[in-house]
Amino acid sequence: MELYKIDWSKYLSTERFRPPTGGGEKNESESHYDKRNPFESDFGRAVFSSACRRMHDKTQVMPLSTDDNVHSRLTHSLEVMSIAQSLGDNICRDKRFVNNYKANSFDLEREISAILRTAAIMHDIGNPPFGHFGEHTISKYFEDFFIQKGVIEIKEVREGDKTKKEVVFNEGNSFDLNEHQILDFINYDGNAQGLRVITKLQYLNDLAGLNLTYATLGAYLKYPNTNAEKNSDYIGEKKHGIYFTEKDIFNKIVDNCNLIAQSQSGMKRIKRHPLSFLVEAADTICYRSMDIEDGWNQGWYDFKDIIDWINLEIRKITNNEELDICKIIGYTGFEKDLPYRKKMVDFRVFLIQYFVNLATKNYIENLSSIEAGTYSNELLDDDPFRVEEALKLFTQKHIFKNREILSAELTGASVLKGLLDILIKLYFDTDKLNRFHITGLTSKTIIRTAVHEELNKTMKNSLELNCFDIKELNSYYKLRIIVDFVSGMTDQYAVKLYQKLSGQKL
Repeated sequence: MELYKIDWSKYLSTERFRPPTGGGEKNESESHYDKRNPFESDFGRAVFSSACRRMHDKTQVMPLSTDDNVHSRLTHSLEVMSIAQSLGDNICRDKRFVNNYKANSFDLEREISAILRTAAIMHDIGNPPFGHFGEHTISKYFEDFFIQKGVIEIKEVREGDKTKKEVVFNEGNSFDLNEHQILDFINYDGNAQGLRVITKLQYLNDLAGLNLTYATLGAYLKYPNTNAEKNSDYIGEKKHGIYFTEKDIFNKIVDNCNLIAQSQSGMKRIKRHPLSFLVEAADTICYRSMDIEDGWNQGWYDFKDIIDWINLEIRKITNNEELDICKIIGYTGFEKDLPYRKKMVDFRVFLIQYFVNLATKNYIENLSSIEAGTYSNELLDDDPFRVEEALKLFTQKHIFKNREILSAELTGASVLKGLLDILIKLYFDTDKLNRFHITGLTSKTIIRTAVHEELNKTMKNSLELNCFDIKELNSYYKLRIIVDFVSGMTDQYAVKLYQKLSGQKL
């Protein structure tokens, strides 16, 4: 089978939102010391960012855990980075790839590897405290808030045997928000928030953020769309992907990375960047494999339970009682007299290798439809043994329903709701003295970003910012500051700040 040949020059744009000083050319001394290509430079910018550091105390699976053994968002992201690079290496070192690109294959491998590493380590950079339950809590909070304020109504629409929730936007609402702006809050998503973190909130006196290349930003984008209300089956439109505030840079990513696809009906739509599928696969491989190991480390089940329960799910899904997870992935240590730690680690290694091989195979076989924007599966979906699906069911039944996790998630929800209540009251307070407490409480760079965006004004120093009255911002940017601030918190900081602001602790 020949390997479909992508013209990678269309997708590996080295352009940035803010052109480098000096028209993009390195001077002689810079070029002497910095031998990185632009995508390798992106990796350094991401790793040294404060947003990357904050992931060390954000929930992966277990909120507010004091166990150093379990994963944080940062350790998870490091593992995703490793798998993403492995996938890129598999593609770029394939003999057919080398034959297609000949002398350019080495440079392409170096560029693709750097893009994947950066997109992977940033893929969760916008996630709020307390994991995916934190995302749900913020979305539900604003849905209830806007219903109460008369901004939206929720109607249930029957489609066959299913009931779908439909949002009705009320014109002339008191907050003066357009539909896109409302969706930013009621469809809050860590991926969209991450793009904002990367491109705006790492604020250095302008609205370029980390100023990464468009190719890296394109590979990062999981849901390249500006309206999740679309009725589409395309994988890139499953969630609300781009906030109102990032429409400008999103359009530049689309243009510079050639993300416009022509559908069969002749309609144009935005497709995913080809490398985003590899980042997504690396993420899924890591959390499906490592969440199970985290639960085992907590003593919630033993190793035999893992094998038995996964087999139960695979056989049920495939309707094949003969299937066995150990045989599927080639793991032979289950019956051997080995320490359980050795068995667990070996099982995880074989499981990851199975997924990496599967994702590589499916990527190579579907490259033409990926480029055309017609491939709408995750790379692990096309599996006759349905291993990823079985692991998903395992984690839903035996990890996420664990009492410790449910209890911690409810604690996190109370913290997030309490913080949002307090901050919204402060930001929309009619009393000027109360409003002045905001600048001492909220991140100054977050306020500067919003002020710069809405008023096209750069705050030059803290004194000027402290004198700024937040009432000059419209409702959208007040809420934007609140969500940016809360979602950027670590788990522990969110708890401590809530306790302080609610009077529980001094």
